[in-house]
Amino acid sequence: MFLNILTGNHKNILGINKRNLHFVYPGMKRSFFKIADEKLLAKELFQKLGVPTPLTFKVFERFGEIRSIENVFQGMENIVIKPNCGSGGFGIMVLGKQSENGFFDVKGNLVTFKMLKKHLADVLLGVYSHGMSDKVFIEERIIAHDFLRKIYDQGLADIRIIVYKNKPVMGMLRIPTSFSSGKANLHQGGIGIGLDIETGITTTALFKGSVITKHPDTGITLSGLQIPDFPQLLNYSESVSREVPLKYIGFDFTLDQKRGPMLIEINARPGLAIQIANQKGLLEVLK
Repeated sequence: MFLNILTGNHKNILGINKRNLHFVYPGMKRSFFKIADEKLLAKELFQKLGVPTPLTFKVFERFGEIRSIENVFQGMENIVIKPNCGSGGFGIMVLGKQSENGFFDVKGNLVTFKMLKKHLADVLLGVYSHGMSDKVFIEERIIAHDFLRKIYDQGLADIRIIVYKNKPVMGMLRIPTSFSSGKANLHQGGIGIGLDIETGITTTALFKGSVITKHPDTGITLSGLQIPDFPQLLNYSESVSREVPLKYIGFDFTLDQKRGPMLIEINARPGLAIQIANQKGLLEVLK
């Protein structure tokens, strides 16, 4: 069955066009998608509903606000910089300790204030949001749960859950690698691991289009792992989906060492590689 899914021959595979035409767009107004396309707007909703989400420290909307970023970033450490309307993990910058000239990233490389200013300007110009002007914000960096750190500790893993009509239908654990610069996105070199949606236990792992059994950097076995607090992730997914005017949503969670499950963002058009990691087509579930 896996080969059928990988080659796209299985009748239950959900493709991009069918996803959009049959599940994402029908009956949905264009304005409905704003809540998923704008991270800051979504975070306001999470906070209103009492769903834990990373704290936002600063929002930049104009170029004049980034002229003296040395003062803005004074005293800050362990932060994440994100485009408000970015997608696919592009434009996200994870920074650790601050030095006299800038910050060190997850690989220990120095990101100078000059480099940081250029990155902020690129985000505002729309480099990571399809050419449209954007906002950029600074939020707290999550301290990954021991469960995630044991698999790989150089970056932040997340758990994606697809919800359709307020019901969780498929899940995937996404783990960073040395190829992905601390990001969990599959197309940047992360690992996708299918989840049993009832139990939160990991199944098949996918890395660069191939099935693997162990993490390429740490050698940790990737199947048969129990996601901590998985029922809570499902509960949060259902409660938030009831307040969002969209039928088909991707929820991205992570696990903080002290605070537990945290909702990072939602996505109105989540990627379809989750089907390969689960060895199951979404059509089979959605129908």
